[in-house]
Amino acid sequence: MYEDDDNSINPVDEDHEEFHTLGTDDEFEIVMDHLIVMVSEFQLMHGREPTKIYVSDDNEVQSVMMYSADTLGLEYDRTEKKTYLE
Repeated sequence: MYEDDDNSINPVDEDHEEFHTLGTDDEFEIVMDHLIVMVSEFQLMHGREPTKIYVSDDNEVQSVMMYSADTLGLEYDRTEKKTYLE
């Protein structure tokens, strides 16, 4: 199982305050870019497409990630762990 540290889009500290001022379209674009990178890394590591993403309950953009995952054709679920692909 591959776990990816999703702190780059998890605005829980002062380094990410500017994230809260973004519009919905900007959030979606940032999350989509991050998910595309995650999927690419998963493909390189495992030699196959991921089928599901588990999105951390601690991720403030959890709903955006789930919506984005659906757009990429990934099933999704919540987790208490860090966000990861399977």
